[in-house]
Amino acid sequence: SSLQSPALARVKPSATLALNAKTQEMRAQGRNVVSLAVGEPDFPTPEHICRAAKEAIDARFTRYTAVPGIPELRKAVAGYYATFYGVEAPMEAAMVSNGGKQVLYNLFMALLEPGDEVLVPAPYWVSYPAMVELADAKPVFVKAGAEACFKITPESLERARTPRTRMLILNTPSNPTGCHYNQAELDAIADWAVAHDVFIVSDEVYDRLVYAPARPSSLAGLWKRQPERVAIVGALSKTFAMTGWRLGFVLAH
Repeated sequence: SSLQSPALARVKPSATLALNAKTQEMRAQGRNVVSLAVGEPDFPTPEHICRAAKEAIDARFTRYTAVPGIPELRKAVAGYYATFYGVEAPMEAAMVSNGGKQVLYNLFMALLEPGDEVLVPAPYWVSYPAMVELADAKPVFVKAGAEACFKITPESLERARTPRTRMLILNTPSNPTGCHYNQAELDAIADWAVAHDVFIVSDEVYDRLVYAPARPSSLAGLWKRQPERVAIVGALSKTFAMTGWRLGFVLAH
């Protein structure tokens, strides 16, 4: 369409949703399909969560709320980091939005300027480059293959850095590879980013889906020390099996 903006013209349709539609079509034909397309738990939302939502509707709790979320929810988000990572945060540092993707989009629109470069470890979740491009910035892919356990390092990041590098998107555990950075690896990357004035968007929506002997890791500690250097993105989708509820959050400056 001639009415379409140049930014929108650069964005390709979601490969994930296209593959998921194909999966649903095959299932409708009676075929047995194991889908690895959509990051969705194979168990339902816990009953007590569903019950609380029904009670809220019955109590007519259905009107506008504050843009960053109601105080009780923002306190709960801050409390999440205190409970799991020992990082105390005030309610004002937490904000809630329509899913983790909306949080990421808002961050990119707020922080990026035309021409900024954003380091994106590859393989990557398909939506990162599209959202970066919508903000008129440029995704720069930092490849990490199977021989590196699909993990980037300060050295590989440094090779990709230019004077226009503004941001690093870090995703652990990773969608799609499942790779997980331990805390020492995260801290080393954080030290590199701080040294070179590169802002980190740490996408930690899978942070609780880590299994022994691995341990959960987070950049919440960096946020506590230098909150202007990092934004941590989380969501209720994976840990609490609430994908369709569209609830994401961010811990930020």
